[in-house]
Amino acid sequence: MRKGATKLEAIFQRKNGERFRVEITSTPVRSNDEFRYYLSNWVDITERKRAEEALKESKERYETLFKSAGEGILIADIETKKVEYANPAICKMLGYSVEELKRMGVSDIHPKDELKHAISEFEALTRGEKTLSSDIPCLRKDGTIIYADIDSTKALIDGRECNLGFFRDATERKRAVEESKHLTLSLREHVKELEESQKKIAEAYRLREHFLKETSHRIITPVAIIGGNSELLLESSNLDEDQKERIRIIREKNEEIQKLVKDALAGKYLKEEEEGDE
Repeated sequence: MRKGATKLEAIFQRKNGERFRVEITSTPVRSNDEFRYYLSNWVDITERKRAEEALKESKERYETLFKSAGEGILIADIETKKVEYANPAICKMLGYSVEELKRMGVSDIHPKDELKHAISEFEALTRGEKTLSSDIPCLRKDGTIIYADIDSTKALIDGRECNLGFFRDATERKRAVEESKHLTLSLREHVKELEESQKKIAEAYRLREHFLKETSHRIITPVAIIGGNSELLLESSNLDEDQKERIRIIREKNEEIQKLVKDALAGKYLKEEEEGDE
C-alpha cells in the first residue's frame, strides 16, 4: 500500500458538451500505522492546463490565464530559488502582494522548522522525481500556517529555467484527516473499554450464579430433612390438633423454601433479571 498521495487526470464532459479536465488526488488515511480508507480530492484543472499550454505558445495569452487561475501559482527560479512571478490566487492564499513575493525566496514562505523538508520537496519536484507534494506547510504573512498540495512543472521563462508551482489549499482536508484519526483512536479506546466491561460483567454473572448454586445446595439438605420430619410428625398419634396445625404450617413454608431453591438452581432469577435489563 503506497503511503503518499497519488493523483490522476481525467477528462469529463458537461451537459452542454463542453469538456473539462479534472485532477483526482487520493490520500491514504491511516490509523495506528494501518490503512483505513482513501480521501479523494477532485479539482477542475482545466484552467491550469490551459495556462501551461498558453505559456508555451504565448506569454501574453499566458498572463491572462495566469492572473485569473483559481489555483495559486508561484514561479521560482530553479537555480536561485527566488520567486519570479506570483498570481493573485497565491497572493490571497499567503497574504502577500505580488511585489512582496517577488522579493522573497522559496525559503521565506515555509516555517523554519519545516524548511528542510520544504526545500527537499522543491528539489525533488525540480528533478522530476515527483510531480505532487502533499500537505506542505506554508507560512502566511500574518504568521499562521496553512497546508498546500503543490504540483510542479518546469518551464523556460525569459531564458531562465523555472519551476511552476500550483498550490491548492489542503488545510481543511488535513484537519479532517487528523480529526478522523483522532476519532478512530478514540473509538478504538471506547471499544476496548466496552470489551473490558463486558468481561467484568460476565465474570460477575458467573460468580453470582456460582454463589446461588453453592448456597442452594447448602440449604436444600436441611430443608429436605425438615420436610421429611414434618411428614413423620404429622403421622404421629402423640400430637394434638393444635400441634399438628403448627407442623402443617412448617411443612408449607418448607415447601415454599424448596421451590425457591429449585428455581435458583434452575437459574430462573438470573434469567428474569437479564430480561428486565433489556
